[in-house]
Amino acid sequence: MKSYFPANACKPLNQPKRGFLLCSLAEGGNSGIHDTSCGLFCDKGYALPRHDSPEIGTEFECKHNGQWTPSSFVPSCVGKQNVD
Repeated sequence: MKSYFPANACKPLNQPKRGFLLCSLAEGGNSGIHDTSCGLFCDKGYALPRHDSPEIGTEFECKHNGQWTPSSFVPSCVGKQNVD
């Protein structure tokens, strides 16, 4: 028995401050499952703060189990002078 999850099984991601998420939806063929992926972009003059954690990312993918990878945490963009 196969289990199928509805399209967009993940909860929506929070929009970052001073930036935006650009998401796309790819159909999973005949399975009825859709893959959602999102990229994080900062507004002009802003950048992501440096993080050493693999849990902080700029690319997010909704898995069929309803979880975002690497996590559902969306960092906010900061002024470029505060990046280092």
